[in-house]
Amino acid sequence: MALRSNTRFSVRCPIAFSGDDIKGDGAVINISQTGWMVASNQWVQRGTYLTLRITLPDQEIPLEVDQAVVRWSTGREFGLEFLSMQPDAQERLNRFLSTLETSQNT
Repeated sequence: MALRSNTRFSVRCPIAFSGDDIKGDGAVINISQTGWMVASNQWVQRGTYLTLRITLPDQEIPLEVDQAVVRWSTGREFGLEFLSMQPDAQERLNRFLSTLETSQNT
């Protein structure tokens, strides 16, 4: 079993996603540098490629991920790995994760 290399943080953020044959929304329930765990209103199959829009706390403009893949799926929960994100979106995610890490360590 492989160990995760990125710290995961518990969150509750709205997410919208879409792919070739699917569109849905839900909530991100944990987050890391490379992926999110999502609880959704849709069942999403492992291997599905999606575009994502997540609303981070205290931010009006959603964070967009150009391409992510579903790495695992159980019921209406699934895990995403990011494959492609614009540099400004990556920087916003990095700042958000830094904030989470700082608040966890205080």
